[in-house]
Amino acid sequence: MDRLNGFETTGLGYEGKQVENRRIGGSGRKGADGVDINAGFARIVGVSPVQYTILATIFEQQDIGAVTVGKVAEHVHLSGSFVTIETGKLVKKGLVDKTADADDRRRVNLRTTAKADRRFRFLNQFQCPVNNAAFYGITRA
Repeated sequence: MDRLNGFETTGLGYEGKQVENRRIGGSGRKGADGVDINAGFARIVGVSPVQYTILATIFEQQDIGAVTVGKVAEHVHLSGSFVTIETGKLVKKGLVDKTADADDRRRVNLRTTAKADRRFRFLNQFQCPVNNAAFYGITRA
């Protein structure tokens, strides 16, 4: 039996598949009932809400180009030093890899690990229905 943060994962069929909905991040999103949606997503992934936001940002942007602490900090509106500390915790949890930039050895590039990718694929089965319910009825202005 495979489990991820208390959720049964055996036979879900997510191994080796791409996540269809790449939009995972954001911060402080609340549903109509005031429940912090990302805090629930963070709990499923096994990280704090702020770590979830940082991890999701890395996950979303890594296929577009190099992801650095500075880019993440700018995207989530947090200080670079805070993102560095939280990224270090994600490295210790085995969810983020850091590698020196080939062009500038002072810069560190961030990528999610296979472990983090599996957790996001697992999360996706909950995320889509939650997002659909939370944003039901919202239309373009």
